[in-house]
Amino acid sequence: MSKTDVSIVICTRNRPESLQETLGCLERSRLGDARIALNVVDNCSRDGTRKVVESFSDRLPIRYLIEEHAGKSYALNRALDEGDMGAIIAFLDDDIAVRKEWMAGVRAITSRNPDYDFFTGRTLVRWPATDIPVWARNGTLANWAFSGMDWARADTPIRQGRWAPGGHFWLRRSVIDAGYRFPNVWATEPRFMLKLTEDGYRGLMGPDAVVEHRVQQELLDRGVIRRRAILAGRETASALVRFPNVTRPGRLLARHPIGYHLICLCALTYWRLKYSLSWRKRDSEDGFASYINALERSSFFGELLRVGSEVRAGWRNQDRS
Repeated sequence: MSKTDVSIVICTRNRPESLQETLGCLERSRLGDARIALNVVDNCSRDGTRKVVESFSDRLPIRYLIEEHAGKSYALNRALDEGDMGAIIAFLDDDIAVRKEWMAGVRAITSRNPDYDFFTGRTLVRWPATDIPVWARNGTLANWAFSGMDWARADTPIRQGRWAPGGHFWLRRSVIDAGYRFPNVWATEPRFMLKLTEDGYRGLMGPDAVVEHRVQQELLDRGVIRRRAILAGRETASALVRFPNVTRPGRLLARHPIGYHLICLCALTYWRLKYSLSWRKRDSEDGFASYINALERSSFFGELLRVGSEVRAGWRNQDRS
């Protein structure tokens, strides 16, 4: 049995400066009497990542792991498969800054909600020290573009079909002991948590544990955010439609496939029209926010249509077997 109370997992790749800031925040935070173990998984870095980790070895109880198979899911599972995890396992991205009382918040939320299995707190957006474009501050982009989630003012169950931010969540070790691991897809954390929900596990958001997501400068590049909009829309849709017991798209596809396709087609037509109209105004700040939001929505409903037939065929094959 592990003597650790909280195990922290951070996966990183070629971002030593960001990782150093994240580890520094953990060092400066108030860990209290929690017995922690910090696992940093280096996922194919070709820079000074190892030196950064080693520089904290005398200040934090840190373990350096290497996962040579590229992909965040492989890195996450590498840490889990090492074993010796604490009763709570927390996952942080290498661009997350924890507030000083974060650890106390994690433990408080977990202990006062014994019937819940996975958790998240508040994730604030911290902008880089440059001029921030007006379009980036548009509220419709905060969640999928900049990983912000800051509406929990009291302990609130995570609704079915929703999930915690992949860069800031934690769970009880019993989940991992039951054999759950992260699937090899881009949106690995959403798929992981949707599977938990489908299998009867429960998630919760609490206000006590607060972190900041440090927005990397490249995310403010219009080309980068455009590619992210397409990928986020597609991957979110692909995740949702595969869980008929806990998501609205999944239930609709399973119970009313014709209605599913008609609704998706109407929504796709609407968002493509919005995209066409906003495309003409994309050079302005407000126009670009509308354009990028319409692009994400168009990608989302287009993927729902594309993958719907594929998923339904898979369900039919399972029924036959």
